Amino acid sequence: MATLTIDKTFAENLGLAFGGCVRDQTLGFFNKEAAKAAGVKLSPLPFVGGEDKRRFKAQFAALLQAVGTWAAVNTLPEYRADDKFLRKTVFNMQLYAEEALKAKIFSKLSEEDVKTYVETRRQLMRLGQNATTDKETLARAFLSCLHGESAQSFSERQVMDVAQQIGMANRLFEQLATISRKEPHAYEKNRPQNK
Repeated sequence: MATLTIDKTFAENLGLAFGGCVRDQTLGFFNKEAAKAAGVKLSPLPFVGGEDKRRFKAQFAALLQAVGTWAAVNTLPEYRADDKFLRKTVFNMQLYAEEALKAKIFSKLSEEDVKTYVETRRQLMRLGQNATTDKETLARAFLSCLHGESAQSFSERQVMDVAQQIGMANRLFEQLATISRKEPHAYEKNRPQNK
């Protein structure tokens, strides 16, 4: 089998796959455990506390995008060698995730909450793009954004609980990147042609 070389199409496809992963983790059961780990109390009742739940899910989606970026940087050496692939993946991941979460989350947030999401995403993405970042650093930054407190003000137990959530999410993104890398149809030159 020929060696597959990452190209623009691969980076776009990976971004879409990562965007779907962000969507699924944000809307699935993961967010409840992540909220608990982060010290956010959300109502267990389905129709109570919707605003708080949406606010947390938006922040969690920002964290997941940073984790996806971090996984790409650490799993695919080409992303460290040429950041154009990373930029393409990040763009498509954000576009897909925000569109997929628009109806249930983003369209129902206040303007201030959207600004908070954007700022959280910006801060966390800066960390996610650095291969030397670790789970604890991401956890502290997320907690700081979430609670508006210094990154050093959180207990080691809370940081480790959030870092565990980050580790589980990271494994999903890494597996998705590894599977995508082996899939010939993820690349431009191997796509089937319409006749």
